Amino acid sequence: MALVVTGGALATANSLEPTRTGRVASGWQSITSGPGQWLNLGGHDRLEVLEELTADIPVPAGYEQQGQDVFTTGSLADTTVTRSQEHVHVSESAARAAYADFAICAWADAWVAGDAAARDKASTVLTQSLQWDAVRTLDPDPSPTGYLNDQGVATATRFGWVPAIAQAAASSQRQSLLDAVTESTRCWPEYTPAMNADAAYQGNGA
Repeated sequence: MALVVTGGALATANSLEPTRTGRVASGWQSITSGPGQWLNLGGHDRLEVLEELTADIPVPAGYEQQGQDVFTTGSLADTTVTRSQEHVHVSESAARAAYADFAICAWADAWVAGDAAARDKASTVLTQSLQWDAVRTLDPDPSPTGYLNDQGVATATRFGWVPAIAQAAASSQRQSLLDAVTESTRCWPEYTPAMNADAAYQGNGA
């Protein structure tokens, strides 16, 4: 997720400014940071806006608090640039993508923790996640080798880490799923309590 500080006088720590800025990412910023309106992560109504913005992204039962933590202490927490003390701004699509990261990790963890019925549900959602609007807006075709970096090397697209997880869940390959989550480096330990307790999981320090 690309976080930026936009020009002009930004919100201070106790701001009454809204989260929605009315300014839309355009040009190179829409490419690097994602399309949509800029959100001020220091806005007074930030939690309400972020909850509304991510309401269509499903979260497994029992992971609701981790979802809130994304907004309060995680990747969408109110942060400031140390030198200027200006609040960071993020595009709507990047905010949704960050929450999708959490949700996918949570569903993978629910697959590990669950019984057969829970694993079936998690597997279905993980497969469906590749079609979520929050995913496809930034990555229409998630692939582990779909992006060429500056050196011409094929690397993963924004959500190129997800297909391996979804495929492992669909084929009931527990170790493959654990390994795919580890290799993704996208899943914070707070999002994967069941995996953290599994000795076969090597991603505890993600």
